[in-house]
Amino acid sequence: MKIFPVYLIGIVIGIIVTADPFISAYLSKMFDLEILDIGLFEINTFQFTSLIILISSAVFIGSRKFSSLFKYIFEKKEIFLIALIVASPQFKALSLGFFDIIDIPILFLIFIWLVEASNEKKIILNTPLHFLLYLFIILFLLSSVHGGMTGLIMLIRISKSIFYAFILITLLRNKNDLMWGFKVLFITLLISSVIGIIQEIIFLGTGMTIIGNVSEEAREMMIQNSSFGIVLRVPAFFGNHAVFARTLAFTIPILFSFLLVPEMKNYFNRKIYTLYLFLMLVALVLTFSRPNYIAVFIGLIICLYLIRPSYLIHFVTAIALLIIIAHITGITTEIQQAVYEEKNLGGDFHDRLALATESVSKLSRHPLIGTGLAKASRYTANVHNWPVHNGFILAFVTAGIVGFTIFCLGFIYIISSLIAIFREKDLIFKTLGLGMLGAMCSYLFAIQFTTGFFDYVYCIYVIALNASIIYLWSESKINRFYVTP
Repeated sequence: MKIFPVYLIGIVIGIIVTADPFISAYLSKMFDLEILDIGLFEINTFQFTSLIILISSAVFIGSRKFSSLFKYIFEKKEIFLIALIVASPQFKALSLGFFDIIDIPILFLIFIWLVEASNEKKIILNTPLHFLLYLFIILFLLSSVHGGMTGLIMLIRISKSIFYAFILITLLRNKNDLMWGFKVLFITLLISSVIGIIQEIIFLGTGMTIIGNVSEEAREMMIQNSSFGIVLRVPAFFGNHAVFARTLAFTIPILFSFLLVPEMKNYFNRKIYTLYLFLMLVALVLTFSRPNYIAVFIGLIICLYLIRPSYLIHFVTAIALLIIIAHITGITTEIQQAVYEEKNLGGDFHDRLALATESVSKLSRHPLIGTGLAKASRYTANVHNWPVHNGFILAFVTAGIVGFTIFCLGFIYIISSLIAIFREKDLIFKTLGLGMLGAMCSYLFAIQFTTGFFDYVYCIYVIALNASIIYLWSESKINRFYVTP
């Protein structure tokens, strides 16, 4: 109940942000206000939201309860920081240039926390996955020789996520903090899923795309023809439907593993989390990202086999029945036709294969350190300037054989560690090890069809969360290195 006002404020801000285009469009018709020839209220630029937050902040600061609430946030700053950093990838479309709207409170709390943390000597910087990120930073700096200023600018953007990952690894210092981090991931992704479902409903009803501050090119890519007509590939506020789908594909197996372990009922309400899982699956369907459908299926199968192998026969039987029904109704024939068209008549699969073939054939241009960040499209001849749609080939193109090797070794280290962790008797480590193992298998499949290999989802979810689990599990074996003032 103490933090209920914080939840209430978050809900109100979420409603305002979601309804902003409607309110802005209405106000622009009612009041033709301009400042320096720029309309005060315009669709999808969030002027109305910014104005409301500015006015509310001024009133809030002047209120009597500000000092007590600020004191509470200050006392619980680590909990709030974990929540904000875990949620941060889900607000990329609510951006203010280089910074996202959520960066303001994060950076403020990080500054306060760093002063105390450095004095208390409790900043962890010496896990194996820390060194992986260090190597990538050095490699990206070297590859900027080929990538130029564009690569350096992209590195600056990525450095924010790397910084957040470093902070998050240090913040998750015990199992309670770790469980809090995963609960925040589930809850915030649930909210994003509901936002995605609402986005689809609004698009089908009005044709409006309320997806935040994204480029017109990205907006057009999210509108697709399907057998159901023209649909929106919902991105929530991730800024990209593929990133949203990949995050869902990573998270759903973890949530599924929590539901499969009966003893975990002491940590959450199973009925509520089952609803979470259902809504996330609905949102995943609405992204219309077929590779991530398969990725989730792989992750769920692995979790089911490792946690409840006796249920696997039921699952396989249900899939077999669905295949039989699909064959009887003629759906399999349509699928075969779609696959043939994709492969031979210039469909999506054909384009992806062409991009991969072109990129692989040109790897010898910069074999050691790659062509640099944001320059992978140099290796393709696509009219849309698309890079290869495969995370591993993209790692080779961007960072050369050195970066590709580091990228692969990172996954090998994580998966081998998780295999050891899920054999533990400790309930939390065992469950997280199982869930993350399924999530990593799902993620590994998903990035075979992506245009990004080193992004904020990779840094914060794949690296930081796994690093925290592995660090806590093997704390007695890892030497700590502390930053002192």
